Amino acid sequence: MNRRISWLVNFIVNFGVLFAAIFIAASDTGVITTILFATSGAIIIINIIFIPMKFSRNMGQFVSRTKFVRGDGTNPFFLHGILVNSTGLASLIGIIFIATQFQKLTDTDNTSAIILFSMGTIFVIIWFIDRFLRNGSEMGQGLFDLMFKAYLVKYVPTEDEKATGVWARLENMGNFGDQLMKRTEDRKAKKVAQKVSKDSAKDAETNSEETD
Repeated sequence: MNRRISWLVNFIVNFGVLFAAIFIAASDTGVITTILFATSGAIIIINIIFIPMKFSRNMGQFVSRTKFVRGDGTNPFFLHGILVNSTGLASLIGIIFIATQFQKLTDTDNTSAIILFSMGTIFVIIWFIDRFLRNGSEMGQGLFDLMFKAYLVKYVPTEDEKATGVWARLENMGNFGDQLMKRTEDRKAKKVAQKVSKDSAKDAETNSEETD
């Protein structure tokens, strides 16, 4: 659940403004669209590069109270966070490269098309390998997690690690993630209780019929 919340928050943060810009660009190519694209790019860079470099966590991990650590408890090399956070974005760019350059591969002067198509293919393959390894790993480790020997763990900062200012607000966003997980767990418990109640009622009805 923590991993899902982290993914959802990062998806909204990284692509929310971008999707809005693409939607508006379909009918308007003015200054507003340009500002939205620039803002989207800045948000993606901040969440993928700058925040992980400083705190070894991104927005989604702040909300879900998770963090990548090595086996000895230390932070993995900063490049790990950048690669992990950019895998999804790179695969999206890869799909765009493949879709836009595929028909140009038959052109006479197609060097750039071959390069972009190859890059796009590599990005998509890396994403598939990462997902395959993550789904098959008991610890949920993807390609770059294995390379840097990093593990995603539940994380609550100690008193010495307490942040201040805007970073303290990021830490407090974890309260929202905790509430979301609690509501989800309560719904699951309620469904289980209802199923048990129905099964008990059916068993009681079956036993009554057999007795009759």
